[in-house]
Formats: sequence, structure tokens, C-alpha cells
Amino acid sequence: MNENIIYADSYDFDERIESGNVLVFFYNHFDTRSRAFEGIIEELADKYIDTVSFVAVDTEQSPELAMRYEIDVLPGVVIFSKGEIIEQVEGSNSPEIYADILDSLGE
Repeated sequence: MNENIIYADSYDFDERIESGNVLVFFYNHFDTRSRAFEGIIEELADKYIDTVSFVAVDTEQSPELAMRYEIDVLPGVVIFSKGEIIEQVEGSNSPEIYADILDSLGE
């Protein structure tokens, strides 16, 4: 993943989501859908670099975070604003779905 995406685990996760708008990408390195979806996340991170922070969480390394947010299907995306969940989406989806959500955060 690119330099606009921050990796987090259970030790620093809460700190990463508490301020501003944050898209959290839950993935597993061994999951083919997660690996395929990385490109979409990278494109979004490049496009929204000035308004949204992007955080990646490996569910194998931090299974407690996946359980906390009930991530049952990978990849999973949870979008936060100031620590509050705005939207949660599981599975591979088109970039437009996420762009619409991220665009609405500025309204």
C-alpha cells in the first residue's frame, strides 16, 4: 500500500480514529479479495489526501478490532468522523460508493 495509508493495530487504533474523517480498511494479507481491493483504497487515499485519513488494519494481527466492529467479510471498510462511525461496508464494492460517502463528509 502507498504512503498515504497508515497501518494501525489495537495499540494505536483509537488514537488514529478520534479526530477528523478516517476511512479504516480491514484486510488480511492472505485474502485475495483484500489484496485486489488495495488498489481502490490506494486511489481513494490519493484523491482524498487533504480531507480524509486512511488507516489499514490487518485482521490477522488485530483480530480484536475486527471483532469489535463485527467485520465478518473481507475486505471491510468503516468510515469515522471524529471517532463516530458514519458508515460500514463489507466486501468489495465500486470506488464510487466510497467516494459518495467521503464526499458527503464535507457537507
